[in-house]
Amino acid sequence: MNQRAVLDFLRRCGPATRPQAVVDTGLSKPTVGFVLKALEAAGLIRSAGTITTLAGRTAPLYEADPGAGYVLGIDVGHHYIRAAVSDLGRTVVARRDEPNRAFSGGELVAVVARIAADTIAAAGLTPAEIMVRVIGSPGVVDPVNRCFRHSPNLPGWDRPGLLDELETALGADVLVENDANLAAVGEGESGAARGTKVFACLTVGADSGLGLMVNGRVFRGATGAAGEIGYLPHEEDRPLHQRLAYTVASVAAVVDPELIVLAGRMGSDEELPLESVERSLRSLTPYQPTVVEGELGADGVLVGAISVGVRAAENLVFERWVAEN
Repeated sequence: MNQRAVLDFLRRCGPATRPQAVVDTGLSKPTVGFVLKALEAAGLIRSAGTITTLAGRTAPLYEADPGAGYVLGIDVGHHYIRAAVSDLGRTVVARRDEPNRAFSGGELVAVVARIAADTIAAAGLTPAEIMVRVIGSPGVVDPVNRCFRHSPNLPGWDRPGLLDELETALGADVLVENDANLAAVGEGESGAARGTKVFACLTVGADSGLGLMVNGRVFRGATGAAGEIGYLPHEEDRPLHQRLAYTVASVAAVVDPELIVLAGRMGSDEELPLESVERSLRSLTPYQPTVVEGELGADGVLVGAISVGVRAAENLVFERWVAEN
């Protein structure tokens, strides 16, 4: 579709002129001109000023309008709940961070719903203006029983029907995803793994997990449980760096990633024992993947949630416009 080709070009390349859109899309000048007017009238793109060409002429610039839609990302962790509203340009317009003091599934649903409502209100928006809501949580999404499996640090999170309660409390267009998977998306698009095709993101903290990315896509396994490293056999009394090195060695032998990112929710006064991990790793395996510290810290899950939400909202906002026209 011509409109989609032009819109995708502007989203991918940023401010551009009509001739640049013609070259990229292969469409004719009249077609691109017509499409640009239609997209601008629909509020999907906007004027981005002008540029002076080599011939000395002034040409208008166009860009995707980030205000065409908004998404909500929520990171539900053992210790904290983080929420942020972002426009389609991935600019965060409001954020809330609160300690997680819930002691049951029902209580946690209510807390998440309140934080979500507060964050949306702080952004100056209504719930109806949020196109997609993405929730990241420890555990594995169970689509049959509608809950999270393997999330022992969140009491009641495995109660059948809990996902339905979340959708009722938050509204439509709710996407749920494992938090380590979202951290991997975040580090892959905006953090330490940018440009890496095959990598693993090992989250460190109370809710340890592993997100695997292969060619820009999350690898979930047959039942969505890929990366549940908490169930690997290990000795609890060993130092953290040794446990991490054992996990890295296991992942390196099975997955053969280009990169392993150590990320997660370490305390502000704690540092990831990267050098100790690398020393222990050398004694465990001949496979020596590059191991780096994540760049996003405790925000990795939230950044990933926003990224997933923006991609979904970009499709949704265009599909709605097409349906209305």
